[in-house]
Amino acid sequence: MSLALPLRRQLAACCTLAGLLLLALGAPVGSLHAQGTASDGGAAVTTSRPLSADAAHAAAPTVTARRAARSIVLDARLDDDDWREAEPATGFRQTDPVDGAPATERTEVRVLYDDEAIYIGARLHDSSGRVSTRLGRRDSDLPDSDWFIVVFDSYHDHTGGYRFKVNPSGVFGDEANGDRSWNPVWEVATAVDSAGWSVELRIPFSQLRFSPAADQVWGIQFFRQIRSKAENIVFSHSPKRERGGPSRFGHLLGLREIPRGKAIELLPYVAGSAEYRAVPLASGTAFANPFRSGRDYFSQYGADLKYGLTSNFTLNATFNPDFGQIEADEAQVNLSANESFFREQRPFFIEGGNIFRFGVGVGGGGPGGPGGGGGGGGGGMTQIFYSRRVGRAPQGALPGESRYADVPDASRILGAAKITGRTANGWSVGIMEAVTRREMVPWVDSAAQRFTSELEPQSNFLVARVRKDLREGKSMVGGIFTAAHRDLGDSSLALRLRSSAYVAGLDFGHLFANRSWDVNASFVSSFINGTEAVIIAAQRSSARYYNRPDASYLEVDSSATSLTGWTGALSLGKSAGLHWTGNVRLSATSPGYEINDLGFQNSADRTSLNLSLNYDENTPGRFLRRWGAGLRPEYRSNFGGDMLGRAVRGDVEGQLLNYMTARVNFSHELSSLDDRLTRGGPLSATVPSSNVSIDVGSDPRMSLTWNLSASERWDAAGGWSQSRGGRVGFKLSDWGTVELSPRYSRSFGTAQYVTRVTDAYAVETYGRRYIFAEIRQTTAAMQARFNLTMTPRLGLSVAAEPFIASGAYGSPFELRRAREYAFNVYGRDVGTVTANPAARTFTVDPDGAGPASAFTVSDNDFNTRSLNGTANLRWDWRPGSAIFLVWQQRRSFPTNLGDFDWRRDTRDLFLRRAENTFLFKMNYWLNP
Repeated sequence: MSLALPLRRQLAACCTLAGLLLLALGAPVGSLHAQGTASDGGAAVTTSRPLSADAAHAAAPTVTARRAARSIVLDARLDDDDWREAEPATGFRQTDPVDGAPATERTEVRVLYDDEAIYIGARLHDSSGRVSTRLGRRDSDLPDSDWFIVVFDSYHDHTGGYRFKVNPSGVFGDEANGDRSWNPVWEVATAVDSAGWSVELRIPFSQLRFSPAADQVWGIQFFRQIRSKAENIVFSHSPKRERGGPSRFGHLLGLREIPRGKAIELLPYVAGSAEYRAVPLASGTAFANPFRSGRDYFSQYGADLKYGLTSNFTLNATFNPDFGQIEADEAQVNLSANESFFREQRPFFIEGGNIFRFGVGVGGGGPGGPGGGGGGGGGGMTQIFYSRRVGRAPQGALPGESRYADVPDASRILGAAKITGRTANGWSVGIMEAVTRREMVPWVDSAAQRFTSELEPQSNFLVARVRKDLREGKSMVGGIFTAAHRDLGDSSLALRLRSSAYVAGLDFGHLFANRSWDVNASFVSSFINGTEAVIIAAQRSSARYYNRPDASYLEVDSSATSLTGWTGALSLGKSAGLHWTGNVRLSATSPGYEINDLGFQNSADRTSLNLSLNYDENTPGRFLRRWGAGLRPEYRSNFGGDMLGRAVRGDVEGQLLNYMTARVNFSHELSSLDDRLTRGGPLSATVPSSNVSIDVGSDPRMSLTWNLSASERWDAAGGWSQSRGGRVGFKLSDWGTVELSPRYSRSFGTAQYVTRVTDAYAVETYGRRYIFAEIRQTTAAMQARFNLTMTPRLGLSVAAEPFIASGAYGSPFELRRAREYAFNVYGRDVGTVTANPAARTFTVDPDGAGPASAFTVSDNDFNTRSLNGTANLRWDWRPGSAIFLVWQQRRSFPTNLGDFDWRRDTRDLFLRRAENTFLFKMNYWLNP
């Protein structure tokens, strides 16, 4: 059977599958009847005709803010005259355990405001006398604690909000439109007594954005979590089967003539570090490293600025910023041709980063790839703005004669600024620009002569995002633009780096049928500029492989100085309903699409169809509190019509009445073609494979929590993989936690790419021999964390990750012919092979006495052994100001033995001298 289908037949198959899914979901004809609940004697009662979205909004409960006549003292006593005179919000209803039933405990919330801040006072009764609480750091997830949460939709446009939470011990957290990195300056006080607990919040208006209108109405929602009863209650209730969120919030009335507040905030800092590490002699030299002594000390200072341009727009700027990263990246073994993705951990880029997400659509149902990738099609990680490109490690290469060099770990960021906000007519805007300096790296040769080479040009990075929400959040349109410019004064860098790169995209989303269905679309184009050598490298990269010999629709243009491409996606989904939800997604990415200068991408030349069908039951039964199941067929091809993937994936998950959870995932992939296995060579094939995994977890409220996982994968060629993992958490009283997350995996791969050899006699594979080998891999690792919280503003966190991995390659063999998963084993099927253990090579004569020339293949056995640890003491010594003391330790000892020996690898790792770094940083928040 041919695995290459004409585009017309592909589209017909896609439309047929999409139509079947829509029929299964019951596509809307007129209106959908999402069901609601009403209360009857404490039980949830289903109603057959719920309110429309507009009617539900009009019927939402209200609370009126009272202007305070006196200054408010934050003490959680709520006995001031202003608190007594304010109207309370009551009538809370459950979302769990009985959706729609009245709350079992009384909750009263009042709202005050003055010229500087809004105040929330809540009295949270608890007749059991068992208020659950514990200590933790800011933004901690403490599932065994009670919580009180308030959310403001300050523009009252039903698109997002500011969320503030606090527990009885005064642990607090905050987020803006889902962005947990947002850290405004606000205050809280709590008090616990025999009848429950009280909380008082003071949130300055300067930390929020809102319209400049004299009389305002905000959306507002209050949540309360009562952990002793596993009960969650809300002020403005919407049934689980209906779409909730800001469109179903209550209304906050009474806000009048709110002043703009203090417009400027300044956060200067000072920092110092000390590095202690071994500095070995370089090969061929008799003198020490002139750039490092093994005991090196550094200092730094700078400032962050926040300026309220208007009540709607804020400027964030940083000068000589400290873009240090507290925690090390997770250890990985990557044997593919693709770059590894690491999450951003630098505060400036994390805070407010959600505004630059693209392609997420309305209701979070957008067509974008992982991380708000924006229309990326056909599998693979895609993200239009990948902030780790800014300040990356220098990309140039030192001359071969260099012996010592002072190469920085990252390019220095001279400054960066962000402007974010919303216009009067509803456009959300985010603009960020950063400038990195030219990295002139000093180095010395074997004669101790000093030279300087440019390893990174001065670069400018820009990202701009706009989005407009329409029809009270039911529709949105938006766009994004990114640009990267490099000043390539050095000719050697001009042969390696692109001089400029641009990306522009549009996205759209619309909710309909009472917000139960959504349609989302995105389209992005890319353009890169550079010398002929740079563009040839882009065409031959692992994302696209223009040099594939059997791809008639692709060709390397050796005279090109630019490359353009596009990607697009369209999705239709049902995201709310009693039981059934699902989604149909079509996407395509052209071969020339390239965004890696300021984004992240590891695939192009793809079309795909993804479908999902889900069934969820949220009504507690005899054994299960809830359960659900999903099925997700997938289909992938390239622009040449080659079928690259046909798979069915699914899952079944549930929660027992005792709050234990379990999930089973399964998948089966059919045989297809593969245009990446030979890394620029001809198509090969894949064999059918299957995968099953299971995950079981305990009740997260317990003092001892655990999670266990296991997976098995096997394929028709005899390949397999196994993995086991787990997590155990210990809660030490209410002040500390210990968490251990071990994992262990083994695998056997039947065809790991090794290299390719040019040979005119290899006619079945277009004049090259593509060399592979079997590989056996073993990995053992663990993440260990200890958190000690003395107060909500003083805590110590310790993290460590030992990582040991090995890979043993077998004897080499070659791809037999294109479009097959079949191989000629040297010494058995064709030719001869001789192992050379001392040289760690194999000598191959591919046809024995034939005319083909012999060649040598490296033995790529490896062992990766590392231990990274961090201890971080943080003290928020005054509002908005903090002191950090950090100790980082790194150990690494790679080798090429190939076998796995836990005792030997652990012993060798600890015999290696560690690299120790100590850091100190203090900042001071000024709000003049």
